Amino acid sequence: MRKKVFLILTILTLSIISALMSLWLNEDSFSIGSRLFIYYSHKDYLKGIGPAPNQYRILPYFLIEKVFKYIPINWRNDFHRFLISWVGKDNDKRRSQEVKRNYDAFLPEKKRLEIANMIKSYLKQAVAGSLQNRLLETIVNGFIDNISFDPWVKDPAGFFSMIVDQLPTDFKALFDDKSDVSKVINGYVSFRFTFTLISLILLFIWLRNFLNDFETIFCIFLFGVFYLHSMRYFSQPEAPLSLSLFLSILLLTYRRKNWLLIAVLLVLGSLARSDHMLFAALIYALYNFEFNKRGFFSKQTVKSLILLSIPLLITYVLVKIMFSHATYYSTLWQIRENLTDPWAWILFGAFISIPFLFIDGLRKMEFLRKTYLWMIPFFIMNFLVGRIIEIRIFLPMLVYLLPIVGFGMRSLLVEDCEERSN
Repeated sequence: MRKKVFLILTILTLSIISALMSLWLNEDSFSIGSRLFIYYSHKDYLKGIGPAPNQYRILPYFLIEKVFKYIPINWRNDFHRFLISWVGKDNDKRRSQEVKRNYDAFLPEKKRLEIANMIKSYLKQAVAGSLQNRLLETIVNGFIDNISFDPWVKDPAGFFSMIVDQLPTDFKALFDDKSDVSKVINGYVSFRFTFTLISLILLFIWLRNFLNDFETIFCIFLFGVFYLHSMRYFSQPEAPLSLSLFLSILLLTYRRKNWLLIAVLLVLGSLARSDHMLFAALIYALYNFEFNKRGFFSKQTVKSLILLSIPLLITYVLVKIMFSHATYYSTLWQIRENLTDPWAWILFGAFISIPFLFIDGLRKMEFLRKTYLWMIPFFIMNFLVGRIIEIRIFLPMLVYLLPIVGFGMRSLLVEDCEERSN
């Protein structure tokens, strides 16, 4: 019982931490600027007028808009909460009093009065240097003298609140937890949390096909580290959805389940990340490839070809028919970027080094031994047209290889026991 509770808490904790990390590293990486950019980009994708390739990954945006933004969770973000409080838009009286104490401690009333006088002095100097008419200068200076800075001196938060009230509606919405902007931003985080949770559950089931409980939990923790490592480039929301669908297809393929269900998942996945779905279908094809004695393709091979055609066909429809007007926001070929950026190789090496340390374990697992060739075109494709510094694109490769990491850990423990006994 305690083992099950530990597993549940591990998966839940990793999901919550990952969701919050994605919020801090993406939606709030440039404060309110990031929130506005993501919100308006989100609306453009729903209208079908966003840039490629994100526009082709349409499913996550519809799920967020129709489902996840209505989940009433206001995800914790201290920086944004501080900003709301410091501009006097926090309805919590306790926090409002705390903000007043902060202002009085870091910027006491005497200092605020000095700042107000400095601003008046600066304005008068600017007027004196720019106006040639003495009468007009006197009038303007009189106007400056009559400017009241009392709200700023007496109540800074209230002063900023008045300024916010004069902003355009879209900007004011940033400070309102009930606005559509806030709902969409929280919807993104709820979306990531949900599909990260599902991915971790599926990852546990996948690993248990090869490993014992201890090795499985170790690999889930290891995945959690790498997953956080990939969070920096999660402003596109499709990664956790694509990963959960990839793992689902991986499990169904391994257990030789109904191929029609795999086909349905490939259709859904191709609306989120068609390249990942193409390689999921390739794994199915490699595992089930048959060639009969008469020289004709077997029934199983025909099924594999149908599954391989699904991501390609959907990609064609998305690119050439539905969103033919979408233009790429970056160059298609990324070879030079990948070759010249040392951090791309450092981060990619940190991401993939541990799994490849135990790569010889592929020979000891039938499923992996039959299907591992998919990783070669997968890496080549991402090296040519993807940015390898964006670690999220390699998450399918990581979950595929994690069983050999657990198996390698088992070998290390056996070696350590043997050394101790000698």
